[in-house]
Amino acid sequence: MSKMKEKYLKEYEKYKDVQLTLGRYRLKSNQTVVFDILDIDEANEKALVRSVSTGIERKRTLHWCRKNLILDPDH
Repeated sequence: MSKMKEKYLKEYEKYKDVQLTLGRYRLKSNQTVVFDILDIDEANEKALVRSVSTGIERKRTLHWCRKNLILDPDH
């Protein structure tokens, strides 16, 4: 197994139990960046997220959401 795949699998195991719900989240690395999770597709491991500041919607993997987002305590 390649080192990158090994690293990903280790990281996946670390974040796989983080629960996601529809709602407002902040980026862990820059908490001024706010996202709304609009839809969660468990079957395809994807979430539809919208940037609150720009209104741009994009699909992200659930792994990316679990790793990079934290629930906004103000909402």
